[in-house]
Amino acid sequence: MGKLAAHVRDATHVVVSNNADISLGDFSRRQKIVHDEWFWACIRLSSCADEDNYKWVERERAKKDHDPRPAGSFLRLHSVDQQAVASSFPGRWDCDSIAGDYQISMTVSCKMSKADDIGKEMVETEEHYLRALKIVVKCFMEPLEERFKQRGSNLLSKAEMRCIFSRVPLLIDAHQVICNDLRMATDNPTAVRHISEVWLRNAENLLPLYSAYIGNCDRALEILRESDANPEFHAFLKSAENRAECQRHMLKDLLVRPVQRLPSVILLLKEMQHKVQRSDRSRRYVTRAINALQDILRTANEARGQVETYAEAFKVYTQIEDYPVSSPFIMFK
Repeated sequence: MGKLAAHVRDATHVVVSNNADISLGDFSRRQKIVHDEWFWACIRLSSCADEDNYKWVERERAKKDHDPRPAGSFLRLHSVDQQAVASSFPGRWDCDSIAGDYQISMTVSCKMSKADDIGKEMVETEEHYLRALKIVVKCFMEPLEERFKQRGSNLLSKAEMRCIFSRVPLLIDAHQVICNDLRMATDNPTAVRHISEVWLRNAENLLPLYSAYIGNCDRALEILRESDANPEFHAFLKSAENRAECQRHMLKDLLVRPVQRLPSVILLLKEMQHKVQRSDRSRRYVTRAINALQDILRTANEARGQVETYAEAFKVYTQIEDYPVSSPFIMFK
């Protein structure tokens, strides 16, 4: 499989970050300059992957104000992070426990002049959220399903894939409708009322989706953490996460996005409510929308608590020899 060269000039292959700011003139023509997905493809195949499929292309240098990692950093093969995935999000989720929607709200101006501006920010964060969900499907779910169809797979079982991914397409469908409606609502003269009505109309549909997703999220992340101990799955995961389409997102972080989305929307609605005059008739619609989304979170947290109770009970029952495990779950309320 090769080894790490002591110096760049001794290397046959140079693995470069997709966003690295370097020049091809820094390297010898005999060297293969590839982006970091090539390395993980080699690990996955247990052989040298075709370099032509992973060529690093020099591009015009740009400011890296969006990339937290140092520009021009090479992938150090001996320092690859192989820590198990940890479910490091809060034990209970409410609108006060989430600081915003995955750093988008950090870019919001400190003081918005009108409630309509918050509506535009809501559309922007909704679009970012949809893109994150679609990355989960395109970069992770669909490739895993394809591998399973072609030759079976020892990466994840059907049940495990269903546990991790099954509700993501449903969330995409629901939020695509919401996103389209929000775009139209922000163009309306009474934008505040129409934005609130978008969430009110969709609350009934979102309730079962988020109750199921949040209730199941701990188990999904646990499966991901356990599967990451499998070298083949770890290689698949790193290869997928280094694809340009993945935009450097990690699957474990993407799976937490739905947990963060509704609390983020509630924060924006509360800010909108603060901007609306008490005498404005639109204010009551904002209040109703906030209450509707808070009800969804409350129900979802209850569902998650019930799942935790079932899981703890299951551990106890499995320790009792010859005890019929299914019986208590049939009667458990």
